[in-house]
Amino acid sequence: MKEIKVIQYLPLTHPRATLRFVKRLDSKGVMTILDLEDSAQDPFDKIKTRDLKIGARENFLELVHSKNWTGDEFKNLIYVRVNSSDTEFFKEDISTVLKIQQCGFPIAGIFLPMVESYQEIEHTISLLSEHSAETSLEVVPMIETKKGMQDLQKLLESDVNKNHFSKVHYGHFDYCLDANLWPFPDPDQSTFWDIIKPMVNLIASYDKTYVHTPFPFPNNP
Repeated sequence: MKEIKVIQYLPLTHPRATLRFVKRLDSKGVMTILDLEDSAQDPFDKIKTRDLKIGARENFLELVHSKNWTGDEFKNLIYVRVNSSDTEFFKEDISTVLKIQQCGFPIAGIFLPMVESYQEIEHTISLLSEHSAETSLEVVPMIETKKGMQDLQKLLESDVNKNHFSKVHYGHFDYCLDANLWPFPDPDQSTFWDIIKPMVNLIASYDKTYVHTPFPFPNNP
């Protein structure tokens, strides 16, 4: 069986605890996605959500500043999921990620939520270049809406000669919410695979890596 790489989402609302988890997961060969999006919010309070997101950025940046990073702290890739490009938090997220990278902390790239067009990827890359011409951060588009799914081939085709991204992440739960699929199809149902299989085949046909949504049933063979 082909080896499957595992990536674990971790919140940044308590960065010291999160970094301890990163180190433990890294020792087991697990990559991590540090999250500035869903885990830093209160769905019932916009003001509290704004405070949580500001706090997650500032606390993580402060923690990274407090230590000298040698570059060989971790063996596996570390990414950061930022907020989507149409939110008020996006530009500050990008700026913070770059500051953290410049401190020597080994961020490999960003996961970009709710991508529906190639312009969003180009805009993100433009911002990264604007802040730092030497940045090597990878951008991973996340397909989480009905429109994003419908235009996935267009997104892939637009990148054929540019190679701005090498991975595509599918967000099953957000996609189901946007597509009005309820209850959410799960891996024991054929409707789940009716969504997954064509998408995987399409992404693979463009020589990109498919990143699956967080799996809800880890003991299901």
